[in-house]
Amino acid sequence: MESVEQVQDWYVAYTQPRAEKKADLKLRSLGIEAYLPTRKVKRQWKDRIKVIEEPLFPSYIFVKIPPAAQYIVCNQREIVLFVTFGAKPVILEELV
Repeated sequence: MESVEQVQDWYVAYTQPRAEKKADLKLRSLGIEAYLPTRKVKRQWKDRIKVIEEPLFPSYIFVKIPPAAQYIVCNQREIVLFVTFGAKPVILEELV
């Protein structure tokens, strides 16, 4: 059986606009498991067409952390807050 400190849950964090990739890199550099689903899309400018990766859910990133690490995540410049319900961060169920 796992101790209380080792239990990790998935949370959804709201990021600054267009800062999802920076948040992902920063959290991973801190040793935090983060997930940023992306999709490839074609964008056209006047002079070229380019395939870029953009977040599937703009301004959101998923993090797997113990409850005590919420403060560390929220202290990052790119993170605004956790998605909450009833003043508590929403915990996502992990599908196996």
